[in-house]
Amino acid sequence: MSGAFMVGATIAVQGLVNGALASKVGIGVLAATASFSIGLVLISIITACSRSARRGVVTVVGYLFSGLIPVWLFLGGVAGGTVVISQAVSVPVIGVTIFTTSITAGQLVGGLLVDATRVPPGGKKKITVQRVAGVLIVMAGVAASATGSASLGFAWWWPLFPFGVGTLVALQQAVNGRIRVISGSTLAATFINFAVGTSYLGLFSIALVSIGYSWTALPQTHEMWMLTGGILGVFVIGMSAFVVQGLGVLTMTIITLLGNMTASVVIDIATGHAQTALSPLTLLSLGLVTTGSLVVSTARTKPKP
Repeated sequence: MSGAFMVGATIAVQGLVNGALASKVGIGVLAATASFSIGLVLISIITACSRSARRGVVTVVGYLFSGLIPVWLFLGGVAGGTVVISQAVSVPVIGVTIFTTSITAGQLVGGLLVDATRVPPGGKKKITVQRVAGVLIVMAGVAASATGSASLGFAWWWPLFPFGVGTLVALQQAVNGRIRVISGSTLAATFINFAVGTSYLGLFSIALVSIGYSWTALPQTHEMWMLTGGILGVFVIGMSAFVVQGLGVLTMTIITLLGNMTASVVIDIATGHAQTALSPLTLLSLGLVTTGSLVVSTARTKPKP
């Protein structure tokens, strides 16, 4: 579980870094493409230096072209890129709080449903009363964080967009875990995810540039830390693919959320936003998420054949 917690904490730091890069560049999709590209370069170098990783990539690609595995197993990177696109489109309309609440709720529901299929590498997990109760407690915690800060004035269907993307994230974790099992290498699974995600975002960026969009500025020498998002992403994707087999998608999602919220509080305190980080609603939210995490993680569900 510590691996999933570390993933969530790293995502919080990555969000701070990528947010700063997006503000500097001016267009979120271009910033995401730069971040993914840097991550791809790093994981490519690491993969090239590992015989087992190289063998794993060749094995997976060979299975694909021979028809032994479906194409949709390679769409984990597309899901990651879609998260960035949905953020760029939705946040200006519904705000960060509602976006985060919606996408997290989607991840939880998606994790519960995906775990009940044969997609996760650890096999099926029954939808039990305890697991559903844990999800409801966590969703109450996420909703608590939005209370008092949500501003209406948008169409009712807007939150459904990030909610749907959240279900894709749950599927992403499952398919990346499957690729890891097939390849026998976490590095190979991470490389494939970054290759697909970078290609997807690259095509999207080319489309934007072709119709006149461009970056407003680039990071200066003292701002190179803004380019570390892709490096952090390598750890996030790699560790996620590694731990999902043992935990299952739902448990991993909730423990990751707990790590994310905990790190976010620390970051807010460190950046001078202690009043928000230590507010009663924030602490209530963190407490509910912790409780829900314990409820789900202690649910005993044997994988179904």
